[in-house]
Amino acid sequence: MAGRPPGADPRRSTGSGRGSGRDQPGSCLEALILTRVAFGVLAVPMVVLLAAVVGVFIAVYLFAVFWLWGLLAAGGLVLLVVAFGSWVENRASRHRSER
Repeated sequence: MAGRPPGADPRRSTGSGRGSGRDQPGSCLEALILTRVAFGVLAVPMVVLLAAVVGVFIAVYLFAVFWLWGLLAAGGLVLLVVAFGSWVENRASRHRSER
């Protein structure tokens, strides 16, 4: 079998914590930490995306009720997108200045 070092037993588990430690798979704690980091990075953009979709649906409904309310809702959405963009830019510039 190609790819295995000579004498390696594929039935032997290396995840028990015994042995040299170089072939051990990641632990459950490592997986939880990586999941937490990924969620922390993606949480804010996902919430903003969901809020934008809900805002568009609300704006369409308000256009159906009265055109001026729809225009006000669309203007509010534009202002929220601009505010979020400036927040991201300020956050990125602070991050760049810390380096």
